[in-house]
Amino acid sequence: MKMKYLKVLLLGGLFILSQKVQAQIIYKDKMVYKVGQSVFSVKDLKKDFDGINTLGCMYGESLLLNIFNEEFNQKNAKYLQLSPEFDQAQKEFFNRLIQFSNLKVYAKSQPVVVDANIVKFLYLNAKENKCDRSVFKNSKELTDSFKELLKLEIFVRSRFLPTDKGGRTTADDLKKAVTSAKNLLSSIGRQIDNEFYW
Repeated sequence: MKMKYLKVLLLGGLFILSQKVQAQIIYKDKMVYKVGQSVFSVKDLKKDFDGINTLGCMYGESLLLNIFNEEFNQKNAKYLQLSPEFDQAQKEFFNRLIQFSNLKVYAKSQPVVVDANIVKFLYLNAKENKCDRSVFKNSKELTDSFKELLKLEIFVRSRFLPTDKGGRTTADDLKKAVTSAKNLLSSIGRQIDNEFYW
């Protein structure tokens, strides 16, 4: 009888401990919104935020950074802090940032390949510009999350920037590309279901 009672106490204790650990894990990250079938948390968005700014450091002509220059401005980093509840300013920021996530989900269905020469180019630029190199596994390989951002950069460049000028991009080209990309964002926003978690 004592043995059964002890087992019940141990199981109950493990259950309570398990619930406490789960509560702590949930507090270390918080779901922000759902885009299609993909759910984005504060940590996911922070990783994208840091990754896009790192890409901008390595490659100043980043079209993604030009399209989302307001959203990925360093002044907005404060909105990616964990808190028990999202305040109104955070909600407004996430409402703007969801366009980036819409594009990210949309572009995943597009066939994009990251050439080894691009990785090498970015690695050399990261060293020269003293950028965060934690996005590289080594000099020839990117982390999975940064590779996804780079695929997104390649996708928007191939879709919106002309390639017949010997590889040079003018300010006018960038302006037109940003306008075209914003039009695509509006269209994608109507095609993909979004749900906020607040």
